[in-house]
Amino acid sequence: VDQGFLSVDLDGRMAEERSAIADRWLGVPAPEVTLFSHLDTAFPGKGDYMRVAWEGLREEWMPLEMSLGQLPRELEHANLHLGFTYRPIFEKERLSKLLVIVSDMTPLVEMRRAEEEEREFVQIVRKLLVDQTGFREYLTEADELVVAICGAASDLPALMRMLHTLKGNSAIFGFDSLVRLCHELEGVVQNSGADLIVLDKHRLLA
Repeated sequence: VDQGFLSVDLDGRMAEERSAIADRWLGVPAPEVTLFSHLDTAFPGKGDYMRVAWEGLREEWMPLEMSLGQLPRELEHANLHLGFTYRPIFEKERLSKLLVIVSDMTPLVEMRRAEEEEREFVQIVRKLLVDQTGFREYLTEADELVVAICGAASDLPALMRMLHTLKGNSAIFGFDSLVRLCHELEGVVQNSGADLIVLDKHRLLA
């Protein structure tokens, strides 16, 4: 089948019976490992997010449908993009488990990105034809900002200022993918506080 199925109890423990393709996508879990810890192996840093949402589901902080809506729907790492859906399993009218259904969304995501790149290219060409001097100035400043951002990971105010500038300038010239990346990095900086900031420099430099 082209989907993976995992039965997970309210404590996050996975049943031994599961789809073989889930092991191929996520790796073979260690005995007694929770789904959250297991996801952290394939998608570093994503397990904690699911753990918090799962806690709300178990403690019934919100109605079931709202709690299910808080669980992550898509996770991406390296070249793998997986979609997650959740089906509640009841015993004696009480929620006891969730059936987690995992789907490989990589082809769909790649198609969306290709369409987005094509639209972005058309926008950039239009801007270039209208204002060649301004476009060259943007490229020069953008290069300088990227280098400065990658070298200023400990200066939070400077990072936010440069990311905001790069995002605004890129929006003017139609670089939507760079705008989105800058927005993601702004979130990383805001959530880091005084901690060490690990920016996705490879994507930014690319």
